[in-house]
Amino acid sequence: MVGFTMLIPDIQLRAQTLLGDSKLVGPIIGLLLQITFVIQIIASPRWGKLSDATGRRRIFILCQILSAAAMLLYGLANHVMLLFASRCMAGFGAANVSIAQAIASSQAGEDRKRMVMGWMSAALSGGMVFGPAIGGFASSKSGSHVIGYVGAVISLIGALLVMVFVKDDTHVAVEPKKKEKLLDFTLLKSYPSVRSLFWIAVTASFALATLEGTFGRLIKQLLGMGQREFGLIFSYEALLGIAVSAFGLAWLSKKICETTLLRSGYVMQAVGLGINPLAGYLATYMPGLFWLFLASTLYALGVGVVNPTLSTMSSNAVPEDAQGELFGLMQSARTVGFVIGPILGGALFDTWFAAPYILASAVCLVVAFVLPNICRCHPKIAQPI
Repeated sequence: MVGFTMLIPDIQLRAQTLLGDSKLVGPIIGLLLQITFVIQIIASPRWGKLSDATGRRRIFILCQILSAAAMLLYGLANHVMLLFASRCMAGFGAANVSIAQAIASSQAGEDRKRMVMGWMSAALSGGMVFGPAIGGFASSKSGSHVIGYVGAVISLIGALLVMVFVKDDTHVAVEPKKKEKLLDFTLLKSYPSVRSLFWIAVTASFALATLEGTFGRLIKQLLGMGQREFGLIFSYEALLGIAVSAFGLAWLSKKICETTLLRSGYVMQAVGLGINPLAGYLATYMPGLFWLFLASTLYALGVGVVNPTLSTMSSNAVPEDAQGELFGLMQSARTVGFVIGPILGGALFDTWFAAPYILASAVCLVVAFVLPNICRCHPKIAQPI
């Protein structure tokens, strides 16, 4: 995640520089940002299924090597087409996250699975904290290209650590099908509870993508704030998410059932999203940064509860020999939101700055109230939303 998120402060400006005076700067940058996620939707479930059949450790290492190659190509890129090639390769290697989750889930054991999924969510949030900071520092000190080289080294170190410290997991021999579908969603058909969780994950990622795609523009328009405040709030959200996922969730899960956790998490996300566009008006009573941090606190708490809970419930819904495919599918679900969210959020923002936040907040509230009883303490069997 550190290697992946290092590009956040650089890639748009890098592409703009390479495109020069082109009239298609905006659309090309938008496509560049989304091509990774489009490929990831197709590739991650297939990598996950292959990892279930041949061993997850070796597929993880392969994906890490692909990620390293993508970062190296980013560092070498002197034309926008090479940036596209780099982002496409990154999409093929992005299954490393879902396969790592499958390995962790498989080796955790039933009694420690929720705690381990919380740690995994904290690790992902940690990458979101340190990646942009390292990328911004490296770019400002040594130039944009060095981000690619540093990211490649980090990805290779990750592969090496797994080679040395992670034991190879057992796998189940699976006969290859004669004809594979481009998008294989067999698990959604076979497990209704997974179908519900899939759409919940799509919703969560859509809300996050809407926020990330417009937040910088929002705080500049309302409060005249810039990259420093953006980075401060972004890091605060990620750190709070780490604390909730790694430490708070284990305690909360003993007090509150999974369905209630998800509903509460979505309500907190909805309220946090709704406060953001009000920060300019509420600045009369308290500084605007106070309201932004309040919104970020509620949103981060919600995300810190929802993401690992979804991962744990998804893992419990399928057999051991389908864990890799399951986490690849759930990663694709989260990716769908990042394909749709930035485009729709940007278009709505141009119409009315508050529109994307109101929409995302409303979606979170709808999911919270129509969420089926999908935990073990409720007798009702989960049905797809």
